[in-house]
Amino acid sequence: MVGMSEEVAALSRCCLGADELRAQAERYREVGRGAEAIEHGPRRVELLLDRSADPALVETLVAVERGCCPFFAIEFEPRERRLAISVEDAEHEDALAAVALALGLQESLVTE
Repeated sequence: MVGMSEEVAALSRCCLGADELRAQAERYREVGRGAEAIEHGPRRVELLLDRSADPALVETLVAVERGCCPFFAIEFEPRERRLAISVEDAEHEDALAAVALALGLQESLVTE
């Protein structure tokens, strides 16, 4: 898992402006609250979202992420409350690690 300085470096490559980036980070924190990690590795993060997670908020998070970081493969299944984000290339692992950190995942959850 990346440390805070690596998270900042990964997020600094994001094309979102500072205010948009803060709003997206808050969406990640809210969506990750109470979520259970199904998979957490260097190239894939999959969560079972808490029942209190707002599907509209998740849809907004996904739409913003797809607009700014097209290298993420994102799957959201609202009925199953499952959110998965993955990357194909090692060069994007730090960006996925920053997302995992924003979701509140800790290194101890690594299953891959």
